[in-house]
Amino acid sequence: HDFIGDDRVVPGAFDIGWKTWFKLFDTDQRRTYSKDSKGRELGYHVEPALTNLAEDVNGLKPSTMGSDKAGTLAWKAFVEDAIGDILPVRIAGRSSTHVLTQNVVDLMGMEAMMLAMMDAPEALHLLMDKLTNDRIAYQRMLENNGLLPSTTGNDWLCQGSFCFTRDLPARTGAMRSSETWGYLDSQEPVGISAEMFRAFFWPYYRKLAGMFGLVS
Repeated sequence: HDFIGDDRVVPGAFDIGWKTWFKLFDTDQRRTYSKDSKGRELGYHVEPALTNLAEDVNGLKPSTMGSDKAGTLAWKAFVEDAIGDILPVRIAGRSSTHVLTQNVVDLMGMEAMMLAMMDAPEALHLLMDKLTNDRIAYQRMLENNGLLPSTTGNDWLCQGSFCFTRDLPARTGAMRSSETWGYLDSQEPVGISAEMFRAFFWPYYRKLAGMFGLVS
């Protein structure tokens, strides 16, 4: 704190998280990156998996998802073997993160999402509904597999914050989503009006946010 000017609490353990995966609508999402003069990847262009929303939305597959408990425990054992005599290793909680409009852009690109609000509004609503329901299914999968630790202390809250709170239960063992932090953001529609955001995106964010005890 004296030298860096940072109030982050340094934990007395080495934290890892459960290994899980979520593949949106079982599609392969691709980006083409541009590079600067030093070869660093900067901006990117989405190679759309959906090229015609009105025609493609009804054919979307269910999202696939899962967890790798064995892989997580093997990683934990590896880290313990390396540094366990210095720091205890724990499987820690962290906020559940859902960024619906980023998912839409990853599927179809920014320009296509913007135009869909005018050209294919019913299809966009159907896409948002499918996306939200699959995200809820993923969250339920985490619950049912005991993969939601408590998030009340020095646990990661997406985008640089931490979970310190007395408003959620602090205990060991698996939690329900309604007992934990959720994190949602929507940066991509910054160019539309509040009324359009309310019409096309807010109902789905509100539905998803309702799963959690606290939301950032």
